[in-house]
Amino acid sequence: MSVRMVMSFLRRDLRVMRSYRAAMLGQVVGTLLFLASFAVVAPIISDDFGDEYGAGYIAFAAVGIAVTGALLSALQAFSDSVREAQLEGTLEAILMAPVRREAVVAAMGAYPLLAGTVAAGLTLGVAAALAGGFDVHPVSALLALAVSLAAFAALGLLSAAVVLVVKRGNPLATLVGMVGAVTAGAYAPVDTFPGWLQAIAAINPMTYALDAWRSATLLGEGPADVAGDLAVLLVVALVVGPLSWGVLRRAIDVARRDGTLITY
Repeated sequence: MSVRMVMSFLRRDLRVMRSYRAAMLGQVVGTLLFLASFAVVAPIISDDFGDEYGAGYIAFAAVGIAVTGALLSALQAFSDSVREAQLEGTLEAILMAPVRREAVVAAMGAYPLLAGTVAAGLTLGVAAALAGGFDVHPVSALLALAVSLAAFAALGLLSAAVVLVVKRGNPLATLVGMVGAVTAGAYAPVDTFPGWLQAIAAINPMTYALDAWRSATLLGEGPADVAGDLAVLLVVALVVGPLSWGVLRRAIDVARRDGTLITY
């Protein structure tokens, strides 16, 4: 996948989104209002929350909102782009380019992935400016960003393969996203969950992403301190990534053979 191809899709999607400024503004306002709802709840949280978890509840929730938003963008970027191209009737033409077709699908998700990351940064910036409570270690934060996005982008490619076959929305992304955000402790500490829910959190990749992000942005912990969480995410990326690439290639080949790229 070449940088030129990624930039081409980025420019295309940016031109499209400039025509929908109201929608972009609505997404930003919606995220900030969601964050504001947690600010309303924060005063009823026990006073020792910050002592126990290293930051106030607003900062804790802001990281949960921002990170789950970015990771869900990575999870849905490729499948949503494929589905949009299916509905527009442009998917077959796009995949006729003289490059590896799975690389084209990966490049199609560049803009949603970037937009989700920028939205996460905006959420964290607003929360830090208005509520404080952040202690950022920049190296750890960058590592958490790179490794967590890599892990969830790998899962996202698998979701795109599903959409190519079933020609519906992204059921895998929806399921993982809805269950993952809640069980990972996006809005409440995992150690307050009942035992069975903590067991689910322990096998949820989003849990390790949130732990790494909170350690890096709220506690100021260095790379050695977040290495365990990053190692789990790296394993997900290295195992699921090649698998997703192969499954995606197979899904494209099957759709081309059956002549279903132009159907939706």
